[in-house]
Amino acid sequence: MVMFANVVQRNSQLKFDDPDHIIHDRLETLVELETHGFDVGTLRARLNQLLYAKAQVHELNDEETGQLQGTMQDLQETLVVSRNKKKMKDKEIKMLQSNVNQLANKIIGLEAEFKKFAATPL
Repeated sequence: MVMFANVVQRNSQLKFDDPDHIIHDRLETLVELETHGFDVGTLRARLNQLLYAKAQVHELNDEETGQLQGTMQDLQETLVVSRNKKKMKDKEIKMLQSNVNQLANKIIGLEAEFKKFAATPL
C-alpha cells in the first residue's frame, strides 16, 4: 500500500522535462502493483496521456525546427544571390562612372578646343 501511495505521489511531481524513461519505469511499476491487486487503470491512463503529450510537443518542435531550418537555408541562399547582384551592380556603377568621367573629360577638351578655335585670328 505504501508503494502504491509513493507511485501516486511521484506521478504528481513529474515535470515536462523529465526523461521519458521515468514514465516508462513507472508504467512497469504499475504492472507489478496490478499483479498484487491494485487498481492502476487511472494511473496508467494518466502516464500514457503524459507520454502522448510529450510526444506531440517533441513532434511539433521537430516540425518547427525543420521549417525554421528550411526558411533559414532559403534566406541564406537569397543573401548569397543578393550579394552577387550587389557586386555586379557595383561593377556596373564603376563602369558607368568611368564612362561619365571619360565623357566629362571629352566635353572639357572639346570646349577648350572650341575656345581655342574661336579665339584664333583669321
